Amino acid sequence: MKALLTGLLVLLTLCLPAHAAPGTGAKKAFEISHQMVDVRDVRLQPYARLKLRGNFNIRYLMGEPVVGCTALWLNPGVSQVETEGGNRVLAEVGEEDLYNLMLVAQFPNPLKGAARHTNGGGAFISVFCDAGIVAQNGKNGFNVSGSPNWDEFLCATPYRLDTSRMNAINRQERDLCASVRGTWLTREEARKVAAGNIEITDVQVHGFEINNSDTLRRAEKMAWRKTSFARTKTKFKGVMTRLYDTLPQSSWVRFTGLGAEAQALERRVVGTPSAADVKTYDTLLERALAELDTARKGERDAMQESWQAEDREMIGNQLTRVRGVDETLSRMDSAMARYEADLREAAKDAPQLPDPKERVDPMAKYAVAEHRYIVGPEGEGLGYRTGGWAVRPEQYTTYAPLQGRSGKKYDIYVKRFDYFAERNYYSILDSNLRPLGKERFYTGSWHHFSEKAGLTTFMDTAKDQRSVTLQIYSFGENRVVVDRTLRPGDDTFAINRIGSHQFIDSPKEAVLSGRHIIYMAPRADWISHNKMGFIQEQCKALTEKGEVNGVYPIIAYDADELRLLPISEHPCVPNPSPQ
Repeated sequence: MKALLTGLLVLLTLCLPAHAAPGTGAKKAFEISHQMVDVRDVRLQPYARLKLRGNFNIRYLMGEPVVGCTALWLNPGVSQVETEGGNRVLAEVGEEDLYNLMLVAQFPNPLKGAARHTNGGGAFISVFCDAGIVAQNGKNGFNVSGSPNWDEFLCATPYRLDTSRMNAINRQERDLCASVRGTWLTREEARKVAAGNIEITDVQVHGFEINNSDTLRRAEKMAWRKTSFARTKTKFKGVMTRLYDTLPQSSWVRFTGLGAEAQALERRVVGTPSAADVKTYDTLLERALAELDTARKGERDAMQESWQAEDREMIGNQLTRVRGVDETLSRMDSAMARYEADLREAAKDAPQLPDPKERVDPMAKYAVAEHRYIVGPEGEGLGYRTGGWAVRPEQYTTYAPLQGRSGKKYDIYVKRFDYFAERNYYSILDSNLRPLGKERFYTGSWHHFSEKAGLTTFMDTAKDQRSVTLQIYSFGENRVVVDRTLRPGDDTFAINRIGSHQFIDSPKEAVLSGRHIIYMAPRADWISHNKMGFIQEQCKALTEKGEVNGVYPIIAYDADELRLLPISEHPCVPNPSPQ
C-alpha cells in the first residue's frame, strides 16, 4: 500500500507541466522578538516583547502547496488588562492564551532578480501561516496545516516587510496580501517560483489575539476585595469611635486590643488585600459590634441600620460593574471558543502530512532482538554469542552495549579505555566494531544515551578545572553534532566559574511542549542559576515521579534542531532526585 501511494504521488507530480513542478519546499526554524516600535500594543505590558520560537514549513502534496507552522510562546505573562478605572493588571503565567497567531515568512522574489537589493530593500515574496493556539507554560498548542490555492499562495511585495512598524500592515484589510500592500502571484507565476529552490530568510508576526479573561476575572476579584476591605475599615473605625465615646475610660481596656489588631492588619496589607485579609477584618468588625452590643443594647442595630444605604449603593455599583465585565468576559471567551471550533473543523479536511519526527526513528537500523556480542562478567572484554562463551580480554578496557529505557537492544557498543583511572577515552562501535563519528571521545566518568533522540552525549571537566568538553554524536545524522570546549562566559554555558567539585549531574532529557531537550543540570544542592546576569530562583517543573523539583540547566541541547541553546533560551527543566 505504501509503495502504491508513493508511486501515485510521483505520478501526480510528473503529470504537472515541467515548468510548474514544485520543488522540495522550504523549512525555517525561527526566533521572534516582536514589538511594535511606533505604537504601544495595549494588550502587552509597556515595552514588552512577544517572544516566540518555532518552525515554518512549505511543502507539496500531490502537486498542491501545503503551509504549516508551529510556535512556542517563550515569555508568557507579559499581557495585561485595563480595568474600568484605567488601572493595568498584569497577567500571571498560565492565565493567557495566545491564538490566531498569523506568521509571515519571506524570501527574495526570484521573478524580480534585477530589482533585488541589500539592506532589506528589493522585491520579496511573503507566505502566510496561522500557527493556531500557541503552546506555552506546559500547555500543548493546536494548529492545522493549510493548503491554499495557487493564486492565494505567494504574495509579492516591492520591499521586505517589517511588521514591527504600525504602517506596515493595514489591520482593517481582511485579504492578507492586500493588508501588506502586496499582490498575489498568478497561478502560473506561483508554480514557477515553487519549482525553484525556496530559502526563507525570516519569519515575522503579522497579527495575533490574546485571551486573558482569567486575568480580568482576577483583577475584578482584587478590586472587590479592595473595596470590601476599605468599607469594613470605615465601619470598624465608626464602631470603635462609638465605643470610646459612650463608655468610661475604665472600660477601654476590654476593646483596645481590637484596635491594635486592626492597625497591625492594615500595616501588613500593602496594595490589594487577600481573601483571608478581608475575612480577618470582617471578624474584627463582628467582635467590635459584640462589644458595642454588650455595652449598650440597641447600639449595634442602630449602627448597622445606618450603614444600609451606603452598602446598597456599593453592592448596586458592583452588580452593574459585574454585568459589564461579564459581557467583556463572554466576548473574550466566545471569540477564542469560536476560533478553536473553526480550527478543529478545518482539521477534518486538512492535508495529512506525516510528522518527520514521527516518521524517522534514528535508532531503527541498529535495533536487534539480542546483542550480537556479549560482555564479560565484570564488563571486561567482548565475546561472540555464537559458538559459546569466548571472552576476549583486553587490559584496562570495558564495554557497554546500548539498551534503551524502552527495553530495546541495539547493536551499538561503547568502549572505554581507562588509563590508570586518570581519564576515560570512549569509542562508539557499530556491529562490526568500527568507530562511529570519531576514533575516540573524551570524558571523565560517564556518557548518556538518549534512545528517542538518537544521541549519545559525552562530557568532561578539564584537569585544570577551567573548561568543560562537550561531545554529542547523532545516530540519525551519522555525525558528531557538537564537539566544543565550554568556559565561563560562553553564551551557552550558564555558570560563572568552575569549582574544584563536580557541579554537574549526569545528562538528563525531557520533552517540553513537544521539544526534546538534552540537558545538564546543576547538582541537586545547587539550585540557583546565573541566567543573563542575575540569579534565578528554583523553577517549578515536575519530574517523572511527580516531584516539584526544577532547575535552569547549565547546558541545554535541542535534539530536534541539533543545536546548543543560548543561556537566554534555557528552559525550566525537571531535576529528579537520585535513585
